[in-house]
Amino acid sequence: MSWNTMIDGYMKNGKVDDAVKLFEQMPQRDAVSWTILIGGFVKKDLGTLGLGLWINQFIMKQDFRDNIRISNSLIDMYSRCGCIGFGE
Repeated sequence: MSWNTMIDGYMKNGKVDDAVKLFEQMPQRDAVSWTILIGGFVKKDLGTLGLGLWINQFIMKQDFRDNIRISNSLIDMYSRCGCIGFGE
């Protein structure tokens, strides 16, 4: 079973802490990993503005800056927080 599948399963079953711990242990995170994590926070209504800003800042420093899936996930999270302007 893959890391991403495990993280997705944890998020879908409300085990957010376990999902984050596993994410932090991953030897290499890719666009799918980030999308699953962000999407899980959004679906669980945990897409707080502070988390979104931190993730956005981290992603801008990585190679995922131009990834459409990650960008869309961040925009979705910002819109749910009522701060769509941060998604620009």
